[in-house]
Amino acid sequence: MPAWLDVVVKLNPVTYGVDVMKKIMVDVENLSETVMETMGLNLTVFGRQVTIFEEILFIAAFTIIMIILATFSFKRANA
Repeated sequence: MPAWLDVVVKLNPVTYGVDVMKKIMVDVENLSETVMETMGLNLTVFGRQVTIFEEILFIAAFTIIMIILATFSFKRANA
């Protein structure tokens, strides 16, 4: 995958949501690295693997930022 597209994928909150669901449905603790690589369960950011907690935190932060931006946009539209 091109480097620019990898950046877009890492900023997309859907990537983290799908990864959380994969990790919840599959017992990742007992899988080998090869199987995890094949299934795409080794999402890394800045060279370290992202945990479920960090993924949920990213999704929550992204949601809060979007709600704040939407609120300011809505206030300006109605002013």
